Amino acid sequence: MAEAKKRKIASECRTFQTRWENEYFFKEVKEKCVCLICNETVAVMKESNVRRHYETKHPTFTSYTAAEREDKVQHMAANLQAQQQYFYPANNTQENATIASYEVAQLIARRGKAFSDGDWLNSASLKSLE
Repeated sequence: MAEAKKRKIASECRTFQTRWENEYFFKEVKEKCVCLICNETVAVMKESNVRRHYETKHPTFTSYTAAEREDKVQHMAANLQAQQQYFYPANNTQENATIASYEVAQLIARRGKAFSDGDWLNSASLKSLE
């Protein structure tokens, strides 16, 4: 007897609906639904899951008018974006330092000289500062 295929969430084509931003204070971040209020993610991108999270954890936000909701969503989305971009420069600096160390190691290997010869080592360190 043939086994039934197991359902996969990715094959069900569930996508984020833009109306969820103003209705439920959710935003799509890297293919996941993120609550703008508490920064939690919902397991499956379904309206019922998003609505359940909103109604159980944030019932005080239902009293906002449409204009207040839009302002609040824009403000919270900007805060989330700022939080996410806070860590990017550190990674970029670390990558640049790694690349510079590889370039200096390559110059040392090409020269085949000891570290005691300081003249060419200065040029290598200047290259790493670029």
